[in-house]
Amino acid sequence: KMDSVLRKETGTMREIKFRAWDEKEKCWVSGFAIHQSGMFSDWAGCKKVNGQCIADANWQYPQKIPYIKIMQYTGLKDKKGVEIYEGDILQFEDVGEDGYEYIEGYDFTNRAVVTFEDGRFTLDKFMDTNSAVVAELNEHEETHSTILSSEVIGNIYDNPNLVGESDGH
Repeated sequence: KMDSVLRKETGTMREIKFRAWDEKEKCWVSGFAIHQSGMFSDWAGCKKVNGQCIADANWQYPQKIPYIKIMQYTGLKDKKGVEIYEGDILQFEDVGEDGYEYIEGYDFTNRAVVTFEDGRFTLDKFMDTNSAVVAELNEHEETHSTILSSEVIGNIYDNPNLVGESDGH
């Protein structure tokens, strides 16, 4: 619903973009292609050029590569204009789970990871699950609002220590 409202207002569709992490080399990959089947080019690995991982590939024979992790751009930007991808860690203002926003001391800064589940982008792996945001995850507009008012502070590959391991649901 919110996406269709945004498209109607701006007259544009969401930009489709991806980024890739090589778990073997521990680096972000540039110069990769994804086949419509979800497979990659015939992968010969990455070569590091000036500190960057460049895909070294033969484009004729697509294959699955389990150690390459693909993350899609959500089409959203954080409050500072930074593009938000799956796997990004967001920081946002939160309140206690039972509507404690009017009781002093229950406002806090929380963090969560952007994930794609059930056909939509959502938040998971909360730093603190005693959260109004966790309680409202099934309400798309509330989650969308939280994401837009958040700040990208890292991602699960470069900064795994910034969030917890527990499932936020």
